[in-house]
Amino acid sequence: MPTDVRCQNCEFVIDPASIDRQRELASCSNCGRLMDLRKARGPTPNATEAPGKARARPSVELPVGMSVETGARLVIRRRWLRTKHWFLLMLFAAAGIYVAHLWSTVGTSAWLIVGTLFLSSWYYNLVAMFVNSTVVTADAEVVLARHGPLPSLFARKRAVCRAEIEQQCSELSGSVAFEGCH
Repeated sequence: MPTDVRCQNCEFVIDPASIDRQRELASCSNCGRLMDLRKARGPTPNATEAPGKARARPSVELPVGMSVETGARLVIRRRWLRTKHWFLLMLFAAAGIYVAHLWSTVGTSAWLIVGTLFLSSWYYNLVAMFVNSTVVTADAEVVLARHGPLPSLFARKRAVCRAEIEQQCSELSGSVAFEGCH
Protein backbone atom coordinates (compact mmCIF):
# COMPACT_ATOMS: atom_id res chain seq x y z
CA MET A 1 0.00 0.00 0.00
CA PRO A 2 1.27 3.49 -0.75
CA THR A 3 2.29 5.61 2.21
CA ASP A 4 0.14 8.59 1.15
CA VAL A 5 -3.47 7.48 0.71
CA ARG A 6 -5.77 10.11 -0.75
CA CYS A 7 -9.56 10.16 -0.56
CA GLN A 8 -11.22 9.21 -3.84
CA ASN A 9 -13.92 11.78 -3.17
CA CYS A 10 -12.15 14.94 -1.93
CA GLU A 11 -8.43 14.16 -2.51
CA PHE A 12 -7.72 14.79 1.18
CA VAL A 13 -4.69 12.92 2.57
CA ILE A 14 -6.04 10.24 4.87
CA ASP A 15 -4.61 10.01 8.36
CA PRO A 16 -2.79 6.66 8.82
CA ALA A 17 -4.81 6.12 12.03
CA SER A 18 -7.97 6.04 9.85
CA ILE A 19 -6.66 3.16 7.74
CA ASP A 20 -7.55 -0.40 8.65
CA ARG A 21 -4.68 -2.25 6.95
CA GLN A 22 -5.97 -5.68 7.92
CA ARG A 23 -9.31 -5.21 6.14
CA GLU A 24 -7.87 -2.71 3.64
CA LEU A 25 -10.45 -0.02 4.37
CA ALA A 26 -9.91 3.70 4.95
CA SER A 27 -12.16 6.42 6.30
CA CYS A 28 -11.70 10.06 5.24
CA SER A 29 -11.84 12.44 8.19
CA ASN A 30 -12.61 15.34 5.85
CA CYS A 31 -15.69 14.07 3.98
CA GLY A 32 -16.46 10.87 5.92
CA ARG A 33 -16.22 8.56 2.92
CA LEU A 34 -15.42 4.89 3.48
CA MET A 35 -13.05 3.53 0.83
CA ASP A 36 -12.19 0.00 -0.21
CA LEU A 37 -8.41 0.19 -0.71
CA ARG A 38 -8.31 -3.09 -2.66
CA LYS A 39 -10.70 -1.64 -5.19
CA ALA A 40 -8.83 1.68 -5.30
CA ARG A 41 -5.51 -0.09 -5.89
CA GLY A 42 -6.85 -2.13 -8.81
CA PRO A 43 -6.80 -5.85 -9.50
CA THR A 44 -3.93 -7.96 -8.20
CA PRO A 45 -2.62 -11.11 -9.93
CA ASN A 46 -3.93 -13.44 -7.21
CA ALA A 47 -7.19 -11.60 -6.50
CA THR A 48 -10.03 -13.95 -5.59
CA GLU A 49 -12.77 -11.38 -6.16
CA ALA A 50 -13.96 -9.95 -9.44
CA PRO A 51 -12.54 -6.48 -10.17
CA GLY A 52 -14.89 -3.65 -9.27
CA LYS A 53 -17.06 -5.84 -7.06
CA ALA A 54 -17.67 -4.47 -3.56
CA ARG A 55 -16.53 -6.72 -0.73
CA ALA A 56 -19.01 -8.22 1.68
CA ARG A 57 -18.72 -7.16 5.29
CA PRO A 58 -18.77 -9.88 7.93
CA SER A 59 -22.23 -10.72 9.22
CA VAL A 60 -23.30 -8.78 12.29
CA GLU A 61 -26.03 -10.01 14.60
CA LEU A 62 -29.06 -7.75 14.70
CA PRO A 63 -29.97 -6.06 17.99
CA VAL A 64 -32.63 -7.74 20.13
CA GLY A 65 -36.13 -7.00 18.87
CA MET A 66 -35.02 -6.06 15.35
CA SER A 67 -35.75 -7.89 12.10
CA VAL A 68 -34.91 -7.21 8.46
CA GLU A 69 -36.84 -8.44 5.41
CA THR A 70 -35.59 -8.01 1.87
CA GLY A 71 -37.38 -8.42 -1.42
CA ALA A 72 -38.92 -5.80 -3.67
CA ARG A 73 -38.46 -3.44 -0.73
CA LEU A 74 -36.41 -3.35 2.45
CA VAL A 75 -38.44 -3.60 5.69
CA ILE A 76 -36.75 -3.03 9.05
CA ARG A 77 -38.77 -3.65 12.24
CA ARG A 78 -37.75 -2.87 15.79
CA ARG A 79 -39.85 -3.46 18.88
CA TRP A 80 -39.72 -0.74 21.52
CA LEU A 81 -39.75 -3.21 24.43
CA ARG A 82 -36.42 -3.45 26.30
CA THR A 83 -35.37 -5.00 29.60
CA LYS A 84 -35.55 -1.63 31.36
CA HIS A 85 -39.29 -1.44 30.64
CA TRP A 86 -39.93 -4.45 32.87
CA PHE A 87 -38.19 -2.59 35.71
CA LEU A 88 -40.29 0.51 34.96
CA LEU A 89 -43.43 -1.64 35.02
CA MET A 90 -42.62 -2.79 38.56
CA LEU A 91 -41.75 0.76 39.63
CA PHE A 92 -44.97 2.26 38.26
CA ALA A 93 -47.07 -0.59 39.68
CA ALA A 94 -45.66 0.22 43.13
CA ALA A 95 -46.26 3.94 42.54
CA GLY A 96 -49.85 3.19 41.47
CA ILE A 97 -50.48 1.18 44.64
CA TYR A 98 -49.07 4.04 46.73
CA VAL A 99 -51.24 6.65 44.95
CA ALA A 100 -54.33 4.45 45.43
CA HIS A 101 -53.47 4.20 49.12
CA LEU A 102 -53.15 8.01 49.32
CA TRP A 103 -56.56 8.45 47.65
CA SER A 104 -58.18 6.22 50.25
CA THR A 105 -56.45 7.79 53.27
CA VAL A 106 -55.79 11.46 52.43
CA GLY A 107 -58.72 12.18 50.16
CA THR A 108 -58.76 14.69 47.34
CA SER A 109 -55.92 17.21 47.11
CA ALA A 110 -54.38 19.25 44.28
CA TRP A 111 -51.00 17.47 44.60
CA LEU A 112 -52.64 14.06 44.49
CA ILE A 113 -54.56 14.97 41.33
CA VAL A 114 -51.36 16.24 39.67
CA GLY A 115 -49.49 13.09 40.76
CA THR A 116 -52.26 10.85 39.45
CA LEU A 117 -52.28 12.61 36.06
CA PHE A 118 -48.49 12.41 35.85
CA LEU A 119 -48.53 8.71 36.71
CA SER A 120 -51.34 8.07 34.20
CA SER A 121 -49.34 9.69 31.38
CA TRP A 122 -46.36 7.48 32.21
CA TYR A 123 -48.62 4.40 32.27
CA TYR A 124 -49.70 5.21 28.71
CA ASN A 125 -46.08 5.63 27.58
CA LEU A 126 -45.12 2.37 29.26
CA VAL A 127 -47.97 0.50 27.56
CA ALA A 128 -46.76 1.98 24.25
CA MET A 129 -43.27 0.59 24.94
CA PHE A 130 -44.74 -2.88 25.41
CA VAL A 131 -46.90 -2.95 22.27
CA ASN A 132 -45.33 -0.52 19.78
CA SER A 133 -42.70 -1.06 17.14
CA THR A 134 -41.03 1.08 14.50
CA VAL A 135 -41.17 -0.05 10.88
CA VAL A 136 -38.89 1.52 8.27
CA THR A 137 -39.77 0.63 4.68
CA ALA A 138 -37.52 1.57 1.76
CA ASP A 139 -38.22 1.03 -1.90
CA ALA A 140 -37.22 2.73 -5.15
CA GLU A 141 -39.42 5.77 -4.53
CA VAL A 142 -39.73 6.47 -0.80
CA VAL A 143 -38.35 5.72 2.66
CA LEU A 144 -41.17 5.58 5.22
CA ALA A 145 -40.84 5.33 9.01
CA ARG A 146 -43.98 4.60 11.01
CA HIS A 147 -44.67 3.72 14.63
CA GLY A 148 -47.59 1.95 16.20
CA PRO A 149 -50.10 0.66 16.96
CA LEU A 150 -50.48 3.24 19.78
CA PRO A 151 -49.85 6.89 18.88
CA SER A 152 -46.95 8.50 20.69
CA LEU A 153 -45.71 12.05 21.11
CA PHE A 154 -42.15 10.72 20.99
CA ALA A 155 -42.44 9.13 17.53
CA ARG A 156 -44.30 10.37 14.49
CA LYS A 157 -44.70 9.00 10.98
CA ARG A 158 -42.11 10.33 8.52
CA ALA A 159 -41.65 9.87 4.77
CA VAL A 160 -38.80 10.95 2.53
CA CYS A 161 -39.23 10.91 -1.25
CA ARG A 162 -36.54 9.80 -3.67
CA ALA A 163 -35.85 13.38 -4.81
CA GLU A 164 -35.04 14.41 -1.21
CA ILE A 165 -32.49 11.62 -0.67
CA GLU A 166 -28.97 12.70 -1.44
CA GLN A 167 -27.38 9.30 -0.83
CA GLN A 168 -28.45 5.82 0.21
CA CYS A 169 -26.18 3.03 1.42
CA SER A 170 -27.51 -0.42 2.12
CA GLU A 171 -26.45 -4.01 2.52
CA LEU A 172 -28.58 -6.47 0.60
CA SER A 173 -27.83 -10.10 -0.21
CA GLY A 174 -24.46 -9.98 1.50
CA SER A 175 -22.95 -7.20 -0.61
CA VAL A 176 -22.16 -3.68 0.45
CA ALA A 177 -21.81 -0.55 -1.64
CA PHE A 178 -18.90 1.40 -0.19
CA GLU A 179 -18.76 4.05 -2.88
CA GLY A 180 -20.51 7.28 -1.95
CA CYS A 181 -21.35 6.17 1.58
CA HIS A 182 -20.54 8.57 4.39
